[in-house]
Amino acid sequence: MNSLACRYTHGKVVTTVWDTDTDHRPRNLHGENRVVLKNPVNVFEIGQQLYETKQMFIKRGVEAAQAAGANLLNAERNAASQFHIFARKALQYSPATAKQYVRVYERFAHSKLRSRVEGLFSAGDLAMLAAYTDDELNDVVSAKEADPSMTRDQLRLLLKKRQAA
Repeated sequence: MNSLACRYTHGKVVTTVWDTDTDHRPRNLHGENRVVLKNPVNVFEIGQQLYETKQMFIKRGVEAAQAAGANLLNAERNAASQFHIFARKALQYSPATAKQYVRVYERFAHSKLRSRVEGLFSAGDLAMLAAYTDDELNDVVSAKEADPSMTRDQLRLLLKKRQAA
């Protein structure tokens, strides 16, 4: 017995078949292995919401520490930890995912490249690219626009070549 699922990702429909008669691993229609499907997300919208929520936690934690005369750095760290607990329990985002989305939002929200990278790269790609300046990323973004099928490994290789030059 097979079950079928489709998703819409980066402008493409990806169809996956679960072959429950054999090994129970997801496969696309051509028989290739696939990872478990996830719904596409707007990393900038979610990142902004998470960022603003985290800032609220930190602000309240620091204000309470100031009023109590406590260590502000510890208060900020504790507030960030409380935010990650909240993100996990209430929003169903792991601490790693929440950190990734916040980092991508912080890096690209006001970047001149935002409109070019927003629909072009996955959240994981954007997290990897967050360490680079807009000037360093211009060639990478242009290459991805020319070939949207570029993998993360190909992006890393391009960045390494650019740094070596």
